[in-house]
Amino acid sequence: MATRDAQLRAILAMFDAFARLDAHEFALHLTEDVVFRPSAFVTGQSEFLGREAVRRNLLELRQRRERGEDDVVRLRPLSLYVDREDESKILALARFIVIRPTSDSYDTDVAFLHTMRGVQVADLETWLDHAEGMMHLLSPEEVPFPE
Repeated sequence: MATRDAQLRAILAMFDAFARLDAHEFALHLTEDVVFRPSAFVTGQSEFLGREAVRRNLLELRQRRERGEDDVVRLRPLSLYVDREDESKILALARFIVIRPTSDSYDTDVAFLHTMRGVQVADLETWLDHAEGMMHLLSPEEVPFPE
């Protein structure tokens, strides 16, 4: 069985991989049959089924950014919560920052609910509101970032 520390490290590694748009590294932390429900305003799609679909989407985002066709996106994790009733559920509250070269930049809250299978994410759902994400934990416990 995976330790909580290993699971938290995997989640933070995903944030780092997303920051670099490193599709391979990001996908390594997903199960083969992952269900990923991101915010469609970032990806243009509201659901990805399977690790390969997620990886392909990140590759497309990276290619668009390299061609100057896409905004620069930053994602900063702020806090982590484990559900004491179901320790496979880990919620990351974060700040999402969009930097647009042609207009004002903006930022918003975002919540990521990771359902873990071992040290990999089997289900990942997002909301553009911290409170909405917190509603999906029965008994949230804030946990420190791993060192």
